[in-house]
Amino acid sequence: MVVKLTTEDIAKHWEVIKEALIAAPPLANEQEGKYHRTLACLMRGSYSCWFQFDKQETLKSCLITGFFNDELSGTKNLFIYLVYSYEKLTKHDKAASIVAMTRYAKAEKCTQIVGFSSIDYIIDLVKQVGGELHTFFTYSI
Repeated sequence: MVVKLTTEDIAKHWEVIKEALIAAPPLANEQEGKYHRTLACLMRGSYSCWFQFDKQETLKSCLITGFFNDELSGTKNLFIYLVYSYEKLTKHDKAASIVAMTRYAKAEKCTQIVGFSSIDYIIDLVKQVGGELHTFFTYSI
């Protein structure tokens, strides 16, 4: 089961969410105040946090999403900023998270789901659902 957290849930479970942020590979250089900014974005609703639970209500994974509006193409996209698993995910867990994100993106009138990852199972999931893979680059200046 994948659940979108309320602001109350985010405040209550912030340390667990922060654990995922600390453990996950960074998208960009670690900037001072990253965790404070992340919490602020989640609390004001510009990004959303999701927890995935198994049938025994054990926390399996955490996702952070936001919207990316591409003015050039005129599309609204669901951006998956973070996927972190606290425990090994089953094929069913992975499928459930994709279904939940797809339903949410459709409900929010998104054209596509986008994200960055170097994690093999994420790349495999993207391939399995017919997604396109592109190279993402970053360098410090």
